[in-house]
Amino acid sequence: MSDFPDIGFQPALLTIAPLPRTKVGTHFKRMVPGGMVSYFALEEIPHTTVDRRIAALLVTLSKRTGKKRVSVDSVEEFLREYMGQDARGGVRGNIGSVSKAIRRMATTAVAIEEGVSHDGLRAMAGRGIFTLASGYQILWAGGRFKNAIVQPGLLDSLTYFEWSVEAHKWLVESAVPFDLRVGMSIRGELANDLYHMINRRNYAMHQQGKTEHHIEWKGLYAQYGQNGGILNESQMKSFRRTFKAALDEVPGQGFVVDEKGLHLVKTPLIVDPEAKTTGYL
Repeated sequence: MSDFPDIGFQPALLTIAPLPRTKVGTHFKRMVPGGMVSYFALEEIPHTTVDRRIAALLVTLSKRTGKKRVSVDSVEEFLREYMGQDARGGVRGNIGSVSKAIRRMATTAVAIEEGVSHDGLRAMAGRGIFTLASGYQILWAGGRFKNAIVQPGLLDSLTYFEWSVEAHKWLVESAVPFDLRVGMSIRGELANDLYHMINRRNYAMHQQGKTEHHIEWKGLYAQYGQNGGILNESQMKSFRRTFKAALDEVPGQGFVVDEKGLHLVKTPLIVDPEAKTTGYL
C-alpha cells in the first residue's frame, strides 16, 4: 500500500487517447501523435466523468497493490474514501452509476495502430487489439436498507475488476502519479482530460530535461475534438472556446493558451518518482 493516500495514478493510454465525452455508440477512434487508437464496446464506450474517475481509481488500486485484480471489500468505503460520497441505491443512486462505469470499462476493447514507413511508403501497423479486462464481477446490492433480510454489503467483497495483461501494460505499468483529491473533484469531461494530460506532460518534461512544451491547435483538436477531421474557421473558433472554458476548470499552473495553441512550462512534481513507497516504480 502506498504511504501517500492522496496520490493516484493516471490510466496512461486513456490520458494519451482520451475517451469520448458524449455517447458515441460502440466504436470511437482517436488520433494521437504517431498513430490512432480505436475503442470498441459491447454496449457503450465509457464517456462520462464517472467513467474517467473509475478508470483512474482502478489503475490507482492496481498500481498500489501490484496486482492486476482490483477487489472492493465495501462499496460504502470505496465511494466515501475515493469519491467523497455516501453510497446511495435506487435508480438515481451512485451505486448504479459506478457499477455501470466498471462494466463499461470491463466490456471495452482497444486497437492501437502506429504509423510506419518502409522504402518511402507510409502506412499504419497494428500494435495490439485487446480487452481492458480479463474478467470482472459486480455484486454490489443497489438497495441499501437497514431492515433488509439480506445484509446489503454481504457480497461486496466478491466484486472485482481484473486488468488484462495487455491493458495492464498500456494503462497501469506506465501510469504517472497525480493528486487524487484534485482529480476526483474535477467535474467536466474535457477538464478532466486536460488536467491529466498537463500532469503527464509535466512528468515527461522532467524526464526529458525540457523546460517547456507547445501543442498546436490542430494537434489539440485531433486529440480532444469529438469527431476529428479538418475544421473550417467557424468550427475551430468553437473548439477554442470550448477548450479555453474547460481549461479554466483545471487547477494548477504552468499552462497558458496562446494564438498557436497550448503552452506548457515545467513545474515541480507532486511526488518524487524515485520514492518507491508511492508505488510509482
